[in-house]
Amino acid sequence: AAAALPIWGQLLILGVVVNLMFSVGDLVCVAMAGAMVERLNRSEQAQKIARRIGGGILVGLGVNLALNRA
Repeated sequence: AAAALPIWGQLLILGVVVNLMFSVGDLVCVAMAGAMVERLNRSEQAQKIARRIGGGILVGLGVNLALNRA
């Protein structure tokens, strides 16, 4: 009852603060993911593992498709 701002003003401030916090968190995640991708792209072993995992997924999907065709 003794608030300095009306409820709409409080909600507006809260909305702005929350959106800024989440935006900063998203930017940090994007920066970290970009750095991780760059590091993995430089690693031959990581690329080899990624190709094998990707190939295994494709083979698994192909087997699944072949077995489920009726």
